Amino acid sequence: MTAFEYLTVLVSIIVGLGITHLLSGLGALLGGTKDVRSYWPHTLWMCNVAFWFVFFWWFQFKWVTTPDWSFGLFLFVLGYAVLTYLIAMVLLPPDVPDSFDFHAHYFGRRHVFFSGLILLYIVDVIDAFTKGLENVRDLGVPWAALEALLIVGAVVAIRTSSDAYHKAHAVFWPVLMVTWILYSMGAVSALS
Repeated sequence: MTAFEYLTVLVSIIVGLGITHLLSGLGALLGGTKDVRSYWPHTLWMCNVAFWFVFFWWFQFKWVTTPDWSFGLFLFVLGYAVLTYLIAMVLLPPDVPDSFDFHAHYFGRRHVFFSGLILLYIVDVIDAFTKGLENVRDLGVPWAALEALLIVGAVVAIRTSSDAYHKAHAVFWPVLMVTWILYSMGAVSALS
């Protein structure tokens, strides 16, 4: 077993727990087993965060070529997984009572949820810069624009209780992320 395989087992467990938590919550919402007032942007954010877990798990494969894993690097990757898991727990509490208002929960906890996302985005930026300026240049302007849009979007989400903004943000986020993934994999340039 390589160091990468050994060290990423724990990270994969955390990712798996986060995805399981969100999927269980979605299943309960869709199955109608609870008397809840749903809010579709909240439900979409549950899907968005589950997608983020999958993207993060896939992204870990870029670390497979790292020959020397330090404890600090392991803690950095593990910390990212833990932070994402905690964001999922803020979004969907572990024990949702039989009668629950997700609309009120979303707006009541939006400060914590979007602050967590901002922290994830900042960690992404730190990660890019710790790999060197050449890495940042390779990521280019589209990456910088993506990070700026994500951070600004989350800051606005913290500051506003506009229902229209939160609906648009919940829809815009996955469009932005899928576009970035396709672009970074070369699929967008292959389509043009």
